[in-house]
Amino acid sequence: MFNDAVGGQISWLLPAALILLVAGLVVTWRAPRTDTARSAFLVWGGALLMTLAVFSFMAGIFHEYYTVALAPYLAALIGMGAAVLWEERTRFPASAALALAVAVTAWWGWTLLGRTPDWLPWLRWTVLAAGLAAALGLLLAGRVDRRLGLAVAGLGLTASLAGPFAYTLATVNSGHQGSIVTAGPAGAAGGRGR
Repeated sequence: MFNDAVGGQISWLLPAALILLVAGLVVTWRAPRTDTARSAFLVWGGALLMTLAVFSFMAGIFHEYYTVALAPYLAALIGMGAAVLWEERTRFPASAALALAVAVTAWWGWTLLGRTPDWLPWLRWTVLAAGLAAALGLLLAGRVDRRLGLAVAGLGLTASLAGPFAYTLATVNSGHQGSIVTAGPAGAAGGRGR
């Protein structure tokens, strides 16, 4: 899921989803067996891991657009994980997990944007700088004013979504031919609309 052909299609937020899955399970581990939050992490996380395994070991014909099946799992895990950890942000492990998720996502966005170095080169460095700044701020999110904490969280969200949003705009703003459409700028690995 992280290689040149598929990475830019779906993996932008995959590291954050995996980090937040682990953190969410740790936070909810001692909850009763019937706890809906823990159950949701297990169901959505299990579905993500199972689908990742199928796609990773799939033999034969595989098209990059199949990875869209991962989107609901990524969205659920990131939304649930961020919400659970934000509520616990006064505890250092929770704020550290949030910071780690943002830092790794910024680094991975920087890496993916580096695969098309001639396309929006400024965005690559902006994502990295803003993401790392937000990660540092999230370490202190539980100890600062709520408005400042929300601003730092907003910066982290913006840095995390800037790369995939730019890829989305590049895809929407260009014509495609053929039945296999891929996301990103024309020079992105994996090709465009074969």
